[in-house]
Order: sequence, then structure tokens, then C-alpha cells
Amino acid sequence: MIKDWRDRKISIGSARLYLVITAVLYSTAGLAFKYVDWHPLVLSGMRSLVILPILGLYMGSFKIRFNRTVLLGAMFSYLSMITFVIANQLTTAANAIALQYTNPVFVVLYLWLFMKFKLQKRDMAVIAVTLLGMVLFFLEDMSPGNLLGNLVAILSGMAMAAMNIYSSTTKEETLHAIMAAQMISIAVGLLLLPVYPPHLVQSAIISVVYMSLFTTAVPYLFYAKGMKYSSPIDGSLILMVDPILNPVWVFAFTGEMPGPLAMVGAVLVIIGVSGWCVLNRLGQRGKSAVLAASPSDGTS
Repeated sequence: MIKDWRDRKISIGSARLYLVITAVLYSTAGLAFKYVDWHPLVLSGMRSLVILPILGLYMGSFKIRFNRTVLLGAMFSYLSMITFVIANQLTTAANAIALQYTNPVFVVLYLWLFMKFKLQKRDMAVIAVTLLGMVLFFLEDMSPGNLLGNLVAILSGMAMAAMNIYSSTTKEETLHAIMAAQMISIAVGLLLLPVYPPHLVQSAIISVVYMSLFTTAVPYLFYAKGMKYSSPIDGSLILMVDPILNPVWVFAFTGEMPGPLAMVGAVLVIIGVSGWCVLNRLGQRGKSAVLAASPSDGTS
């Protein structure tokens, strides 16, 4: 059934609707994390137990092509997953998601440093605006826990950038890498399960099942389908609904609210990255637009 749905053609309008559904589902992840206090490696492993079979059904096979390229992608994917989980446990949902969405900046810096990519004014502007936003996150709360959470969230953005670059250059290997990352996550989680046994309370179990299905596996299917019939700019801009709605859900249900500086920082990150995507599109900068197109490709 999933394979038939995967191969069915859809219109551009339907593709954009799929991306909206993806972004809305992604945005509820921060809320789900607030009801789980499990060790992050165990939590990640339990999520992957649900995610892996769904990805296998989507691919139509559970056979993974293991080679050096796939293992490299699996490392990037797993790192982006686990750092996002840790960040959500250490800092606010708004900080975690907004800082992860800085990943296009790291893509540009990579292209500039290692591929002799010539930075234009719009590239330098988005880097400056995004860096200013990141600074505001750190100025908001200087407590050790929040500082560490923000640093881990930035690391998540860097890992996501690496995964986006990987995906754009090794398209045939990406799904194999993501599935391999789920296997790594499951293995690590099961190994640590006796050491860090989870508190099996009802709210935590429901949250883990929910985030596994509805903030990762199901939206990934909508994302893969939607992006197949959409442009990179559609994916980049529509998925910005995620960091906008994420703190809204958390505040509505738990009362957690980022401070004023963090809120300004989040706005700067969202405006900077979104504006840069639009300007790149208008300037027909295809390469950089493609590389920055999929901020959630690592199934965080």
C-alpha cells in the first residue's frame, strides 16, 4: 500500500499540501519531547524501532546497501537525530528547532571554505543575520544547562547541513543511509536500555509512539512524496512553518515560552534563511538552493 502511494503521481498543489502537512507534523515534536525524560540514546533507539519498518515499507525492501558512502551518510543522519533529541531535553523547544534551522548557513560556509564557492552579498547577509540570531539565543540565558543545550542544537544544525550536502550529491544512497542510521540508533538504544531503564509511565509511552509515527516516520513519507513534485524553494519555505509553530504548541500545552531575546533570535534565523532561499531562487543560484532545500532530511 505504501509502495503504491509512493509511486502515484500528484499535482504541484497536492505536493505543496504534503509539505504543509509535513511541516505541521514536524512542529509538534518539541511538545512531545516535553513528556519524556528518558535517556536520549535510549529514546532515540525506541523511536527508531517504529521508524525503521515504515521506511522499509516505503522503500519496498529492507535490504540496505552497506558501503563506505552509506555508512558516512548514516553517521551524519544519526548525529543529526541524537543531537536534536539532546537539545530538546536541555533547552527550550524554540531554541532547539530554530538553531537546527541554521543549517543552510553551514552549507554555505562549507561551500565557501572547501569548494571555493564565491560568496555574494546575499550570502554574507544571511550569515550575518543568522549569526546575530544565534548570539541572541546565548545572551538570553547564560545558565550552564541552557548554554549546553544551545551548543548541541547548533551541532544538530551542522549535522543536518552535512546530511543535506550528502543527500544532494549521493541521492541513490540517501534512503539506505537513513535506514542504516535507524539500525545504529536501535543497537545503541538496546545496549543502553539496561543501564538507563526508561520510566514507563503512560504519558511517556504515548509521547514516544506519537513522535516516532507522527513527527518522524509519517511526515517523512509526506516529505519524500511532496519534494518529488516540488521545487527546492517550495520545500525550504514551506518547512519554515515548523520552527514557527513548534514553540506555539509547547506554550499552549506546557506554558514554556522563550525569553524576548531568544524570540528575536528565532525571528532573525527564520527571516534570514527564508529570505536567502527566495533571493537564491530569484538569482537562479540552483546549486546552493538545492543544497539548502531539505532541513529535515535526516528524519530528526
